[in-house]
Amino acid sequence: MYPFWIIGTTYISMRKLLTAVGCVINFIVLTILLTKRLKKGMKEEKPAAGKWFFQVLLPLITELCIFISVGHFLGNLIRALTRPLKENIAEEMQYVVDGAGVHFIGTVLASALLLPLIFQWIYRREADSKLDLMAFFFTIQHICNRIGCFLEGCCYGIPASGVLSVRFPENPPYRVFPSQLFEASLMLLLLILQCILYKKGKSIFRSTTLLFGASILLSECFMDKRGVVMYAGLTAIQVAAILLMIVSLTEIFAARRRSADGQTQKGRQK
Repeated sequence: MYPFWIIGTTYISMRKLLTAVGCVINFIVLTILLTKRLKKGMKEEKPAAGKWFFQVLLPLITELCIFISVGHFLGNLIRALTRPLKENIAEEMQYVVDGAGVHFIGTVLASALLLPLIFQWIYRREADSKLDLMAFFFTIQHICNRIGCFLEGCCYGIPASGVLSVRFPENPPYRVFPSQLFEASLMLLLLILQCILYKKGKSIFRSTTLLFGASILLSECFMDKRGVVMYAGLTAIQVAAILLMIVSLTEIFAARRRSADGQTQKGRQK
């Protein structure tokens, strides 16, 4: 469609550009939301620099570190597992790092596992409120990611025809389902649901990761699977999506149990 933004003799990948745009939007939105939450619980008008760093910047830095390290590697590994494994282990690991590509579900899965533990350790009682705001990172970022994929012409869908199909200039040489836009639309619906629930004061982190996994599981059904290795009829990305849903459900039940235990203890104290 529009794979590169050309400035003079410089070619900028639209997929990478949109990924960067997503990060910038997330930084702005989450900084505003975290700052508003900080001011809400303070008497003074302007928070001290140290407190602002601890309550606003540190959660963003933590998520960004997961995104560019564990999440990126896990996303590379998941993407690599969609293709036949190389016989040489060293070559396979080099392929994972350099040539496999990356899927954002690696970041969401890593965040679902690590963020609750890290935030619980750092913020204690405020952990859940910080987690809920970080949930917006997943949907905003993946909307931008998938729009970038559509413009670049990668991650396209199954062969299709009619109004629900597109033809990319490079590959493949036939019309396909715009799975990138379908997935972006699912993320947009999830973002709208997040906003509604957040405004009502509901917890959204675990429900977001659960529905994110369900969305990826569904959208992968419409992805092109030529040359993709299947595991019991599922792609590696779908397996990761199911794993994400299991982790999310486990955390949801654990949170409900902690809440019930807390209510029981309060009742006994009375």
